[in-house]
Amino acid sequence: LGCAAGSAIITSIQTSVDETHGGPTVWAGRAAGLWFLFALLAVETLCIMVFMHNTVPPTKSTIKEKEQNLESPEAPDQ
Repeated sequence: LGCAAGSAIITSIQTSVDETHGGPTVWAGRAAGLWFLFALLAVETLCIMVFMHNTVPPTKSTIKEKEQNLESPEAPDQ
C-alpha cells in the first residue's frame, strides 16, 4: 500500500474502533491500527517468500570462472 492509502486506511480503522469502544481517550483504535499494520506486514512477507524468485541469469564471468575450476582442479595439499 502507498503511504497515503495506508494512512487513510489506518485512520479509518482507528476512528471506527474508537467510536464503538469508548471514544478517543481509549487506546483500542490505535491497537487495532497497529494489529492491522502487523497483519499487513506478515502477508507481504509471506508473499515475498512465496513469489520472489532469483530470475537474474548469471554473468558470463561467473560462468567462465566455474568452467575454469572444473577444467583445472587444484591439487590436494600433501
